[in-house]
Amino acid sequence: MGMILGLMAANIGLKLGQTGLKIPDPPNPHFVLSVNFDDIMDFLGLSREVYNSGFKTRMEVYEWVCTMKWFDPYMFRPTGQGIAKLKPDRTMYAEFVLFVTNNWSISESERIRKRDDKKSRDALFQTVKLEALNYFDKTAQFETRLESRRIQQRTQAVFSGHRVRDWAELGEHWKGVKMIMDKIREMLGGERKVLEFYDSNGEDALRALVVAVRDDLGIYRRAT
Repeated sequence: MGMILGLMAANIGLKLGQTGLKIPDPPNPHFVLSVNFDDIMDFLGLSREVYNSGFKTRMEVYEWVCTMKWFDPYMFRPTGQGIAKLKPDRTMYAEFVLFVTNNWSISESERIRKRDDKKSRDALFQTVKLEALNYFDKTAQFETRLESRRIQQRTQAVFSGHRVRDWAELGEHWKGVKMIMDKIREMLGGERKVLEFYDSNGEDALRALVVAVRDDLGIYRRAT
């Protein structure tokens, strides 16, 4: 059942596993929404009462799983390489796919059309993500993470090691470059303040600061 729920979560842009429900954020670590399975079931629209009562047959499991919010039978394909290569202990998933196929009349052409509709899929992923962040009260935390990343990316662009090296004319003296960058971060109060300095004063001012710090530290290009 875990594999089925995990793949259904993937169909709506989320990752569900033993460590909880997450938002994939490649190449960065997943963003954790919740590790509480009861809360996760509530969000997905799955009845906790039914789950806690237990299932007598696989059919009962499949029927329960299909009550999941955003369940889309079009996303399950009854044939193909993926189904054929399933390990014996994962045949429950193949059986579930057949259950879906037998209970929803879907043409293969329509299945492919919906599966390959990237625009609609992206819109669904965005809708689910926003609802999940709101439901688990993680919107502010997620936005803070995005803002921190934007600042980091911008800072790396305007205050990179290669730029500082060129401004300070240090050639391959990378240790000296690092010393200058560390000193400027210390002087201004961190990466965010370096970016604020750049935005307020411009590139020429940051370049002049790099040269001034280089001279104060007595760092010069190594002889080759």
